[in-house]
Amino acid sequence: MTAALSVPPESHQAALDLQQQRREAQLDELARRQAAATMRFLRQECFDNPASARLFLMLNASSRLGVFPNADQAEDVVTEVNKWHPDTLWVQVARTLQTALASLTPGQTDELLRLLSVMLRTTGHPSQADELNDLRSPATDSAEANGHSFGATQPH
Repeated sequence: MTAALSVPPESHQAALDLQQQRREAQLDELARRQAAATMRFLRQECFDNPASARLFLMLNASSRLGVFPNADQAEDVVTEVNKWHPDTLWVQVARTLQTALASLTPGQTDELLRLLSVMLRTTGHPSQADELNDLRSPATDSAEANGHSFGATQPH
């Protein structure tokens, strides 16, 4: 004896749609795992060697999730990664300043920002000097307006 089942066409289509959505979700998950593995590989292997990074990015110009740049953008990515490399001077200076700022009092922090601002202005970087001045506390600005200063210029 043979049994036959029939389902309405809309139920059949709903089942097909659900099956397609599951396939898409599985493909997306696979793409995410591949992207994570690739990023680990890039951090550990490629970004210490700009030539390897360039080659890798040009060969892997597309992915399901759109993570990687095209060949034209690869040079920009390598430049940006090299700029943020932990061994670059500016990153080392920023790390040192971050550590020092964490241990300073608010007055000392304001004085350091004032000194850095003066140095930037003297070396021809007025807009960066203004940016540092904007970071200083309002109390420091009003004290300076009254002829007072912090730090080395104030007697102890």
